[in-house]
Amino acid sequence: EKADSRVKSLRKSDIVEMKTYKSPPRAVTMMAEALCIVFSTKPSYQNFLKLTSRTDFIQLMADYDKKAISDYTLEQLGKYISDPDFTEEYVSKVSYSAGQLCMWVRHVYEFGRLYSSVSINIFKKYHINFINF
Repeated sequence: EKADSRVKSLRKSDIVEMKTYKSPPRAVTMMAEALCIVFSTKPSYQNFLKLTSRTDFIQLMADYDKKAISDYTLEQLGKYISDPDFTEEYVSKVSYSAGQLCMWVRHVYEFGRLYSSVSINIFKKYHINFINF
């Protein structure tokens, strides 16, 4: 919820700030690629620029269905999440806005993993009960 409220508080000007890099720092590039993965777009800074150019980009993030994230997407995000520099604190040192987006990506990942785990356990419980019926 904290991540969602911070994203909703971002302004278009906050996003524009990240577009000024001719050669973005690694922290911004990592965040940009991870965000592309969340939205099923080939991970690149150029695709991030296209994605964030959408007039409804912030609303797109606010409306994102975290329950529908695929295992494949979680797997792809895991490569970024496991990087010790992929944290809100570290990325915010380079760009406050990128730090907020990094936090949101991490939130989506953690929610997706938790939801997937709970769903699997519920399935197993009912599947076992059905078999034993």
